[in-house]
Amino acid sequence: MKTVKIDVDIPPNRELRLVLPADIPTGRSTLLLVFDTPAKHAPLDLPVHDIGPWPIHDSLRREDLYGDDGR
Repeated sequence: MKTVKIDVDIPPNRELRLVLPADIPTGRSTLLLVFDTPAKHAPLDLPVHDIGPWPIHDSLRREDLYGDDGR
């Protein structure tokens, strides 16, 4: 099995002429077409809140967050 990637511009009549590389053997074969179309929606533009760097002495240890009883 051999994978060949060919980038194409699809014309308005939606007809393509395909010329395969010389190393593709002749005879019966299976051709798989995968259409990878560009995204139709722009990426999400989520708000960003910059609150500065993490305080140097703050800890996220369980004991520091919940106390002696672990809750």
